[in-house]
Amino acid sequence: MGDEILRRMRNVKGVFEQEGGIQGEYRLRKLRHLAGETRTMTLHRENGCKFWVDIARVYYSPRLSTERLNVAMMVRDGEKVYRQQEESFGDQL
Repeated sequence: MGDEILRRMRNVKGVFEQEGGIQGEYRLRKLRHLAGETRTMTLHRENGCKFWVDIARVYYSPRLSTERLNVAMMVRDGEKVYRQQEESFGDQL
């Protein structure tokens, strides 16, 4: 199934599936790699904005797109919004 997704959707680099539900304080999902690249850092685009998201380390829900749009509307041209990480993502970007 993962290989078929990669074949049909050329912009997709890696395919994962959820194993179980949301868990823990940070509401993370356990992921299983199906095909393609194994990195979990991805560039998500919505509402004219770009978000670097590590799907293995943060909670992400498409249902919160309105909330992200509200935050994005507060940002001025040329500004960048980020949460500084103690750890580097290295070559995952």
